[in-house]
Amino acid sequence: MRRFGCATLRLLLPRASALSLLMLVLACSRTAAGEITDIKAFLDQCPTDDPIYDTLRSDIQLRRNGVLVGDIPCTAPVSQMPVSDYTDELIVVQALRTIYYMDRDQSGHLSWTPGPMYEWLISKIGGIDIRDDSLSFCCESFDGRTFISVAAQDAANRSFDKEWQGISGNIALYGHETRHVDGFPHSSCCGIPGGCDDTFDNSNPSAYAIQYLLNKYWLEGTIDVGISCQPPSDAQTIAYWHYQAGEVFRSRFCANAPPSLTIPAMPGGPCMTTDVPASARGRESFLSDGKPNPFRGSTRIDFTVPRTGHVVLRIYDVAGHQVGTLVDEVLTAGVYSRSWDATGLPAGAYFYRLQAGGVVGSRKLMLLR
Repeated sequence: MRRFGCATLRLLLPRASALSLLMLVLACSRTAAGEITDIKAFLDQCPTDDPIYDTLRSDIQLRRNGVLVGDIPCTAPVSQMPVSDYTDELIVVQALRTIYYMDRDQSGHLSWTPGPMYEWLISKIGGIDIRDDSLSFCCESFDGRTFISVAAQDAANRSFDKEWQGISGNIALYGHETRHVDGFPHSSCCGIPGGCDDTFDNSNPSAYAIQYLLNKYWLEGTIDVGISCQPPSDAQTIAYWHYQAGEVFRSRFCANAPPSLTIPAMPGGPCMTTDVPASARGRESFLSDGKPNPFRGSTRIDFTVPRTGHVVLRIYDVAGHQVGTLVDEVLTAGVYSRSWDATGLPAGAYFYRLQAGGVVGSRKLMLLR
């Protein structure tokens, strides 16, 4: 579901049937909730055209060398913009827009804050200052706001930032620098002055741990931005990027380094733009979200069988391994519920996949401990 669905709604309102109108309204409301189902398509859109652009500029003030930034030009598709026009300022707001949407409806998935990353970010900083004269650091202060500072980039790096790998690197950097606001300094324990952190603590992560964990969450699908919706070769390239980033950041601890990441069979989780039911009644009525989700212990999954036939409902972990089968039998048309007891399984993201009546749907569950 792409974000320009609401514009389509406005065009179709005068001639839409009641059912079509309902579908369009539901589509628009789901888009507003902020799912990123295809990160490549998402990043090709100008953040300046997004309805939440003014919110981003208000929540996070943008400066360059301490001077307030005004209007930021952008033309879509972003991937076709000349690198000279793809400015540091545009990159920052594109990264902030991605942060705003990437985990908007989630809670309990980040180990350092109870809600989504954007809410944590704006609770800690009031701005970002792009510096031409220094590396990234924390912190500066302007007009009573706390700012993190990020280094201006050359043309090659700005070009790379048109892709998810570059944008994700910026997001992880913003998380790193913002974590310093919480009182997490660096250490010289590794022989690099201020270049490492003493120890990795998943429940109370340091600055480098934030970067490691974000790459882990993206790779495993805890935060799903549609990596697997890319062509297989591109999805593997992205997966390897997150794996390598994880290796870099896990090396920045002098004690209790986090484990190496592994590349799952479905990097980032299943593709939700293609692996959803083609049912006229819509995704929600075909396959519900878990109740509750996130959950502890067990959760209930409601689903609709459109016509009598063989139905399969299975649970998978982030590596694509099957961990449970809830249904594998012939069912008559109707509405059903099944409970999944996850006792004994580790906390994290899981996916459930339903095949029924020629349609297929997948959704994500978050198991808490």
